[in-house]
Amino acid sequence: MDIASLIYNNGYEAIVSGCLAAVVAQIIKFVTHLVVYRKIDFRVFTTTGGMPSSHTAGVVSLATTVGIIAGFSSLYFAVAVGNMLVVMYDAAG
Repeated sequence: MDIASLIYNNGYEAIVSGCLAAVVAQIIKFVTHLVVYRKIDFRVFTTTGGMPSSHTAGVVSLATTVGIIAGFSSLYFAVAVGNMLVVMYDAAG
């Protein structure tokens, strides 16, 4: 077994990309709050809601990664898109 098979296409790419997208969205939200209100508020990192939506960023990234790895016509991608639509609907309402 080579080292590449331990790193690539094992599912962790999808988890890491989803979590990383959610964290980046929270950082963008923090910076936007800092620029608009001119004060530092660390509660922005832990609060839900607002734009950009970290939930939406996470599930879109997850679905995209699953599509790239498993194929955009796979059952895994269809399930990820179904999950994505539910989360995005909930985030919008």
